[in-house]
Amino acid sequence: MAKPSQEITQNEILEIIEEMVKKWGSQKSVADHLEISNAYISDILAGLRPVSDAVAKKLGYKRVVKYAPNGSIE
Repeated sequence: MAKPSQEITQNEILEIIEEMVKKWGSQKSVADHLEISNAYISDILAGLRPVSDAVAKKLGYKRVVKYAPNGSIE
């Protein structure tokens, strides 16, 4: 897998995993490669669980949380 060169969104990391499933033929193959359970990858792709820091790292990424102003200070 190529080394990532830019920040991506949660949806884009899900697209990477979906492409891996298409390329390798099954969620189980991807789960085995990422050393996670098949149930966990299924939950990730169904939007039931987030991509963990460990899975992001195996994909060559790290999670970065950002905050933006909403205009109100009380």
